[in-house]
Order: sequence, then C-alpha cells, then structure tokens
Amino acid sequence: MKTAFSLKTLILVCLINTAALADMNNPGYRLKAAGQVFLLEIADSKEQKARGLMHRQSMPASHGLLMVFKQDVAVPIWMKNVLFPLDVIWISHDGIVVDLKTLPQCSEDPCPVFRPRQTARFVLEVGAGLFPLNRGDKVEIIDASGDSLHPPVSGL
Repeated sequence: MKTAFSLKTLILVCLINTAALADMNNPGYRLKAAGQVFLLEIADSKEQKARGLMHRQSMPASHGLLMVFKQDVAVPIWMKNVLFPLDVIWISHDGIVVDLKTLPQCSEDPCPVFRPRQTARFVLEVGAGLFPLNRGDKVEIIDASGDSLHPPVSGL
C-alpha cells in the first residue's frame, strides 16, 4: 500500500512538472492567419534568433517559431542544420505579410542565404506548405495576455 501511494505521488509530481515546463515553452502567443491558428514559440534574444529551428526533428503542424525585432529589419535566413523544409514569413509591424518563401533543407555547403523583399518586424517559421496566406495578406499576432501586438485585423 505504501509503495503504491508513493508511486502515485511520484507520477503526479512528474505530470505537474511536465505541464509546468510545457507552459514555460509555450507562453500562449498565437498567430491567426485565414482562420488558422499557430501556437508560437518566441525567439527574442540574439541566440534564440540565430538558432531558430536548427537540430529539431520536426514541429507540430499548428506550431511556429516567431522571431521578434525592435524595429523593421531585412532579416536574412539560412537553413543550416534545419532538418525539415520551412515556410518563412516576414511580417510588418502592422501584421502584413511582406514576403514569404518555402525553403528546402540545406544540401550544400555553404548553405544559401535567403533575403526578404523588404524589411519586417517579425519573422515566422512554420513547416513547409502550412502557411495559408500570400504576400500582402494580414495576420494577427496575439500575446500571452490576449492583446494584439499590432493594430487589430478585421475579419479574423
């Protein structure tokens, strides 16, 4: 009896800790695009942006990595050590898709560098073929508190 209780307690503690870690990795940021919602990981440090999605085996279809910049910049992207193809979307401060590219895995060294057509405040990375919009379309990025990070987009 005592062993069963201890084992149940241990399992419960592990589940609680796992849920807490999951919440830390997913702060609740979301991106809405044409009725589709992506749960976002945020890359806001220099190191997180440089690492991007390197060395990951996969990413769930409803997830993405959002790089956040303090001002509009022309962020180049390369696919070094990224193990699956990506849709890379450059987004303005007001939620407009200013450029997007589907990028293959890098199979040559050095890996090619892909540059956007214009500057952007955000860069979104999702699995290839999953992003439903085109250049000029609008998205809405919502932070953990439920506030939009830019002016609201009608129709979302």
